[in-house]
Amino acid sequence: MDPYKPLTPPDPRAEAQRLLREIGWDESERVQIRLYATMPPKVKIAGMLRFRNSQVAALRKRIQREQPDLTPQEVGLALRRRLDLIKEYGG
Repeated sequence: MDPYKPLTPPDPRAEAQRLLREIGWDESERVQIRLYATMPPKVKIAGMLRFRNSQVAALRKRIQREQPDLTPQEVGLALRRRLDLIKEYGG
C-alpha cells in the first residue's frame, strides 16, 4: 500500500449494509417498518393498548393463581403494587 496515496472513503451504502449485518438486521424488517410508518396513529395506539391490557390481565391471573385467597380488591391492590415495581425497576 502506497503511504502517499490518498485514502478512498468507504462507500456509505456498503458501510451501512455492513453495520446492519453486524447488528443482526434482517431485510424483512424494512417491510415491517414501512408498514408501521403508514399506519395511522390511532391504529398504533389501539394495538399498544390491546397489548398492555393483555399483559395486565395475564399478571392479574398470575396473582390470583399465586394467592387464591385474595379478594378482588386485594388482587387489584397487589396488581397495582406489582405494576409500580415493574415501572420502577423494569420488567
